[in-house]
Amino acid sequence: MTTEHSSVSANLQDIRNTLQATFRAGTTLPLKKRFEMLERLERLILENQERLCQAIEEDLGRPKNDSIVVELSVIIEEIHAARKDLARWVKPKHQSLPLVLFPSRVYIAPVPYGVALIISPWNYPVQLLLAPLVSALAAGNCAVLKPSELTPATAQLLATLMPSYLPASVVQLVNCGVELSTELLKMKWDMVFFTGSTEVGRIVAKATAAHLTPPLFWNWVENRPALSTKTFLSKLQREESSGAKQ
Repeated sequence: MTTEHSSVSANLQDIRNTLQATFRAGTTLPLKKRFEMLERLERLILENQERLCQAIEEDLGRPKNDSIVVELSVIIEEIHAARKDLARWVKPKHQSLPLVLFPSRVYIAPVPYGVALIISPWNYPVQLLLAPLVSALAAGNCAVLKPSELTPATAQLLATLMPSYLPASVVQLVNCGVELSTELLKMKWDMVFFTGSTEVGRIVAKATAAHLTPPLFWNWVENRPALSTKTFLSKLQREESSGAKQ
């Protein structure tokens, strides 16, 4: 391993450690903070629509109107859906108990995993990177974003815009190729969200299994149906039982 490579790998560790510290401090847990992060993400899209469409066209040759419909509007709709129903999604749910346990009470409370790694493919470089981020932020997670190296203009633009809208202590974007992507997968994450091919999906599954990290795969199996924001959110939260005895 070269000195330069070692330095970049150490930087990846620093990024993860920073986000873990933020999460463990409880910064992202309050609903008010989650709504703020969603509002910031929405502003990133709306205030930079033209630049994002230009970057996508440079990478893929996709016309502006197509990008608005299949990429940007999808993210905005996901944000609106999350904001509308978030308070209900995160509300603890009362669970019934057998009479022998009376007068105890049990609730199932959705809680975020921690730091999510989101890996996106090249074909929808904005939507498939930021739509999962909507659910990660709504669920109270921090996130590292890994865009495809095959869409450099879009990835670079997002890397430039991100710090102006989302705090680096909550969300960071990492631009890297295959070698450093492998380094990312060797690290311990609390959740890995991957969209891509079956072949790469197997690599991701093997890497996450080494750390017993729960992965979430989307569209990497042929004809697999898309998942809604609510489904994403449920996957990016784990459920904990809390018992209270009267």
